[in-house]
Amino acid sequence: VFDLKPGCYEVTFQMYGRSASHGSYNYDMSMNVGLTPAGAFIAERPEIIGKTLVTNNLTSYSNKTVHFRVESAGKYQLVFAADEINYRTYSNSTELAIGKVDFAYKPVLPGVATDLSVEADSEGALSALLRWKNPVVSNIEGIEPDLTKAIITRDGQEVAIIDDGLVAGEMSEWEDDAVPSPGIHTYTVTVFTAEGSHSGAAPEIKSPWIGKGLEAPYAVAPGEYVDHAWEQHSPNMTTTQWGNSNCFALTTSNGARYDKGSKDVDGYLITPKLEIAHTQGYKL
Repeated sequence: VFDLKPGCYEVTFQMYGRSASHGSYNYDMSMNVGLTPAGAFIAERPEIIGKTLVTNNLTSYSNKTVHFRVESAGKYQLVFAADEINYRTYSNSTELAIGKVDFAYKPVLPGVATDLSVEADSEGALSALLRWKNPVVSNIEGIEPDLTKAIITRDGQEVAIIDDGLVAGEMSEWEDDAVPSPGIHTYTVTVFTAEGSHSGAAPEIKSPWIGKGLEAPYAVAPGEYVDHAWEQHSPNMTTTQWGNSNCFALTTSNGARYDKGSKDVDGYLITPKLEIAHTQGYKL
């Protein structure tokens, strides 16, 4: 008898099943596995919580895994019920066996957020709207996560905790109205259940330019092009033409270096967004 709290549980057990009724062939042997409230099992027709049909046609043990969700705390018993179809169909030399059994609580952890997008304020304010789709899957197949919060980071720093309105499979959004400076920023979204988050890295997205452009005078030193959000584009180059997808190398100590190799490749180097306040008088 197990004293269980609400949540998800995992049963891993060894099983084999076989029938010699038809010569040397082995046919699927089945059993139902589930839980029943302690003392409530009725052998003639049991009510089994989380009843799952498992099959096997091997002559040696193989591992099987079944998950149950317990809604109410209480005392429960595991039930392994040989399915009657085994004996109705294969009445001669039928075998069905259970080996080692492990039973444990299984924390439900959500998958990752998807479909991340960032929309910068159209008037150039230091704000942006972050959107994402909440995961509908968890670390346990067939179990939907009950989401409790989402943690948002900007450029590696935590900036928000969302703890309401998170529905599995639906879109959520958050407005960042405190972007510290104009530029391109990187956001991540990590979603949680009450038991934790996905063990992998949180998905991230780079924003478009947020805020007004940079004002003159503006200067950039060699080696700082990436930090200043410069971009390079090579529209008619593919990696099969030349073994590098970047024409301008932006991280060299000598500045932004361009090398088109042996192919005729267009290369464009683009500055960050600049704020043009005058119609004349600029010098490059």
